[in-house]
Amino acid sequence: MTIKKAILTLISIGIILIMTGCSGASNANGGSKNVMITTGDTGGTLYPIGASITKIVNDKQKDIKLTNQASGGSVENVNLLQQNDSEFAIIGGDVATDAYEGEDFFKDEPKNVSGVFAAYSQPLAILTRADSPINSIQDIKGKSIRVGEPGSGNEVKTKKVLENLGITYDDINPQFISFSESVDALKNNQIDAAMFWAGSPNASIMDLSTTEDIKLISLSEEERKVISSKMPYFENYSIPAGVYDGVDEEVQTLSVNAQVVASNEASEEVVYSFTKALFENLESFNESHGAVKDLTVENAASNTIPLHPGAEKYFKEKGIIE
Repeated sequence: MTIKKAILTLISIGIILIMTGCSGASNANGGSKNVMITTGDTGGTLYPIGASITKIVNDKQKDIKLTNQASGGSVENVNLLQQNDSEFAIIGGDVATDAYEGEDFFKDEPKNVSGVFAAYSQPLAILTRADSPINSIQDIKGKSIRVGEPGSGNEVKTKKVLENLGITYDDINPQFISFSESVDALKNNQIDAAMFWAGSPNASIMDLSTTEDIKLISLSEEERKVISSKMPYFENYSIPAGVYDGVDEEVQTLSVNAQVVASNEASEEVVYSFTKALFENLESFNESHGAVKDLTVENAASNTIPLHPGAEKYFKEKGIIE
């Protein structure tokens, strides 16, 4: 064999090996692309909603393989999207707006994030024990209050609301703990109240209400007006009586929506497959959790940051947007 033939033979073998390796990688998941959706604390609402989305998407299409990943919440989720550690996330509408516009935590640094759909409302539940002397938001001064994990959407929203009502962290003893830790802390009288921004019903609050007498604190009409006039993405919301054991009266509060968003680096095909799989099986999603029972394809594309081209393509096909 001449040197020239030997070289050509080696090149041919190399090409075959490369093609074989690539074929194995592409078929490792049946030809589907691995993608991730980051959500939140396992004791909150984001995580079980993400689990429902993941099951439906994986069951109903073969182009992508979705994994649901717990996280520290909205702000961390945006950062994970920027680092290309995930393709999708569920975040609060306020954080989505701040990230897109480069405000607050993302000051002067707009993030590469696009909307997919608005999923559900996240009302503020100010939770305390039934025998607590706390009966209004102003009563939390001087008390130990759960505000959320550092930098989480829960903590961001809580701080905004308190500051607009003239309450700073200097006025309270803020506790930067998770949903599940808050429940244990309330049970053990280690904190006085917890501020939860979560879809209703919330599993952690339900858990506490089955073993302890609880109450939820309403915001006055004036307090709600003060906040929503400065931050329009906060809307009036009523938590119905009876959602939680022992809470027999309607609770007046504020809410912000939770949005599913995508990295701008996620391809149009991936986001389209994700969106189509979920909304072509919306009834199953509606039945998976009380927080999303009223979601429709018609209202899903409203009140979001500008849509990702993949989501936009689906909603245009359905005639929801032009």
